[in-house]
Amino acid sequence: MLGKSPDNDGPDVVRLRLLQEQPVEGCEILPDVYLSPGAQATYVWKRCVYNLACAWCSKSPVRMQCIASGRYYCSAKCFQAGWPTRFSPREDRNASLVMEASERGANTSYGPGGQGDEHLAHKWVEVAQTRAYVPTADDVGRTLRLVCTPLSADGSRRGAAKSIETSVVIAQPPPPTARRRLIVRGDKVVGVDKSPSMRSGQDGTPGISLVTYNVLADLYALQDTYPYCPQWALAWPFRRRNLLRDLRTLEADVFCLQEVQADHFEQFFEPELDHLGYSGFYKRKTREFMGQYGKMDGCALFYRRDRLAPVEGQVHAVEFNTIAVNKYTSGSDQKRVLNRLLKDNVAQVVIFKLLGAGAVGSNGRPRHVLVANTHINANTEFSDVKLWQTQYLLLEIERIVADFHGGMHQSMPVIIAGDFNSTPGSSPYTLLQCGYIERDHVTEEDPMGVIAQLPLDHHMLLKSAHATLGAHRNATPNNLDSNMQPSAAMELPFSNFTGHFVGTLDYVWYAQDQLELASLLELADDKEVTKHTALPNPQFPSDHLPLCVELKLRRSH
Repeated sequence: MLGKSPDNDGPDVVRLRLLQEQPVEGCEILPDVYLSPGAQATYVWKRCVYNLACAWCSKSPVRMQCIASGRYYCSAKCFQAGWPTRFSPREDRNASLVMEASERGANTSYGPGGQGDEHLAHKWVEVAQTRAYVPTADDVGRTLRLVCTPLSADGSRRGAAKSIETSVVIAQPPPPTARRRLIVRGDKVVGVDKSPSMRSGQDGTPGISLVTYNVLADLYALQDTYPYCPQWALAWPFRRRNLLRDLRTLEADVFCLQEVQADHFEQFFEPELDHLGYSGFYKRKTREFMGQYGKMDGCALFYRRDRLAPVEGQVHAVEFNTIAVNKYTSGSDQKRVLNRLLKDNVAQVVIFKLLGAGAVGSNGRPRHVLVANTHINANTEFSDVKLWQTQYLLLEIERIVADFHGGMHQSMPVIIAGDFNSTPGSSPYTLLQCGYIERDHVTEEDPMGVIAQLPLDHHMLLKSAHATLGAHRNATPNNLDSNMQPSAAMELPFSNFTGHFVGTLDYVWYAQDQLELASLLELADDKEVTKHTALPNPQFPSDHLPLCVELKLRRSH
């Protein structure tokens, strides 16, 4: 039998706290525990037996207790309504619980006068003996208690146990309404499929489906930035569940993710998506660790193993910092130019071989597709850097394609996706869409002369997938240009929706001479997006929306 340590040198729980203020059904609670040197501990989670209801409206869960009367309330509004009658004999739904506890011999003093663990609100049942705990549906409307008991290294001595209680567990908010799949033929939406799954190859034709999604790194998910979002809904244990829900629902062949923290790639995204049949690559931003490797974000590209296989030697990481350093090796303004260009952004470029249906072309050779994933600099004061990074991404893609074909200028199906941090009509957008920009049409300031040295062109016939007739409210014939081609006004109304910015920053570009759009995911409903003011919120885990498209290889390829 274990004995309690009689001295101060025994095992001790130095710190025990909960990092999440609000427990949510299905979201892991991992306590912050610091033990005395050499100590270990046992953990016991308990659930309050009684599901208390509001004394005013009888709803659960309760969120506060009146110290004067001991009554429980679900909101400040109900607390204020019940305050004038706090000492009246008015019955509430908890009265039956009081009677039930009394019949069992428990101390039923209702309020702060109750003594001991048998008080109505402090009758507990054990639910787990683990450090971390995931609340279940049975926990909703109830509080939880964690009891941590320190032990010596050999387990022979036991120190004083410490406990901590949670607030009332709330139910998992319902997911937003499933976004429908829009069927596209001839660059026009012609029908709707209610299934949100974007898995390609189901009709036997060669193609690829892709999602681009800025998942909002935990290190940027700050209450000051998103004051309208409850703290518990910003917490990573809650958001990661909903992010995985989105990815699992879409079932795309490729996921191009941005703002993925290094530790979250290793500990969450990679193992979770591996279970779903995906493998992936990660490229973190190139700034210094500052002592915390995991607290760095970057790009992650995942592919479905039964649909695609990366070509050996064709997994490329693009570091814009490295390109800048190699280009600006001398000159009087070298230091100032590099100081402006070194923003740590990265991209990924991978050439895949198609597997399964349509994997071999009419010429008997395997079919390939190049996928690029990027996150361009976000700072609005560095619009010249946005254009510089976009141009060099395009140059790198063209170089990789040429090298793949042995220096021959042959084309390849190309998809470029990501968070470009550029709005429709900006110079980076125009460069991608038109293939060139007239120098006198560049609106960005060029304080270091870096734009003046750019070619401002590329040789790929790129088209934005969401600038497709009928795809959303902006995609109307009125927004076609004089050549009956999509204009910037045909882009999505928004892909990023926060309290301080609403607009489109995310795109999926594809080589329209090699690929044709087969379907895309409709935009989320405005009412749902604004239900909780903006993004992120309890239903949407990021400040960006996932964009998803399905592309088919043209028959000649």
